Amino acid sequence: MHFIYATLGDPPTRDNIIFYDFFAMRYASFLLVGLLLCLACRDESSSTQKALNDKKKGDVVIKEKALSLKNWREEDPYRNENWQPEKGKYFFSELWTFDYYNELLAVDDVKAKGAFSIFLDPFSGTILLDRNNTKYGDEMTEWILVEPDGRYQFGTVDEHGKKQVSQLKVKLKDEDNEAFQKYFRPQNQQKSFGKTSYDPVELVGEQYLMTFQKTSETSTVYLAQVPFNTYPFYFLNQVRQELFLPVDLDYSSVLPSDFLVVSERYERDGKAVGFVLKSIGGASYFLDVEAYKK
Repeated sequence: MHFIYATLGDPPTRDNIIFYDFFAMRYASFLLVGLLLCLACRDESSSTQKALNDKKKGDVVIKEKALSLKNWREEDPYRNENWQPEKGKYFFSELWTFDYYNELLAVDDVKAKGAFSIFLDPFSGTILLDRNNTKYGDEMTEWILVEPDGRYQFGTVDEHGKKQVSQLKVKLKDEDNEAFQKYFRPQNQQKSFGKTSYDPVELVGEQYLMTFQKTSETSTVYLAQVPFNTYPFYFLNQVRQELFLPVDLDYSSVLPSDFLVVSERYERDGKAVGFVLKSIGGASYFLDVEAYKK
């Protein structure tokens, strides 16, 4: 094989063609290496495409826990100054509001339509529910402190106006990824939740079709990953059944511990039931637990 060089535009005559055997051998080597690289890239692309195809078939992929409390929000010196749980002092800077609806109920039922809110400390994952904002039914419980390690504190007032605090610690169950794989099917759609024109904080939820063990009904849910354990929040209905929360939040048996349900909707007899995270707003809520112990 010879490398042929000719001046552009000149006919390839014997006088203007120069043969370079040495360069011909190097050129052939370059061609061979390029061919091998192309074949390798094709194999890698084929493997990548196969993985994508497998995902499209409905295989649920559990996300890596990429989020952390340290990089989820910007540092807040004011919060740090007022966050003193060892002294019973808590500060919450975010208010998460959910809209809910249940067309199966009578229109005058408090659970037929409305909104409820929870306070969140985004730096610890601690959640605060209070009767005025969360709209639970227990009139004697003024607030509930839910910590991601399974600790609960309940601030109550009895019929004589006496304040008191009760505490509870539950052992959190292990994650059951098999249940998640079994009952949740990804729909390859995403949607933004919580963002408003006043508060740009948002969560991106991925759509899943949730099925059930003993019924043919399905529910459309959007799940967002958060950097704290959601099990204590979702276990609250079982810990304190007399609260009568406006919606059923018992997802702890089927979800990974760092997934939050930001929307759910299903229909029964042509009537819709569900809830959705409407906004993530700023707040300035102080709680002094020691004031309920005096």
